[in-house]
Amino acid sequence: MWRSSYVLAAYHQTNATHPLAQTFPEIAPRLNLPHVGVGGDSDTIQAASDALGQRSNFDIISLSVYRQTVDLTEIERASYVIPGGSCRLPGTVRFADQLELWRTHQRISMHVDESATTRSRSM
Repeated sequence: MWRSSYVLAAYHQTNATHPLAQTFPEIAPRLNLPHVGVGGDSDTIQAASDALGQRSNFDIISLSVYRQTVDLTEIERASYVIPGGSCRLPGTVRFADQLELWRTHQRISMHVDESATTRSRSM
């Protein structure tokens, strides 16, 4: 029986490790994405599965790397999100900039028409 105080996100955490983090452990905290808690599993839109039964924790071992929504009757409303952000270069403004949007199921407009793209640039 589930207790009302139980929150999966407190245990079910992302744990992405940059390929160079093991080689350069002194800078690993700057290379790796922040840990965030999310719900979901391999059978949900919040694709985030763990190795339950094979490990003692709920660290997420696989997740979506790009989420896109397109309604073909309203293509101008298409949207997307990338959990690692638009740049994987640590220390840049775009590093992990979409992680919170991804975690909270929000997306960014794709600006598929020229006028939307122009308006977005001016903001």
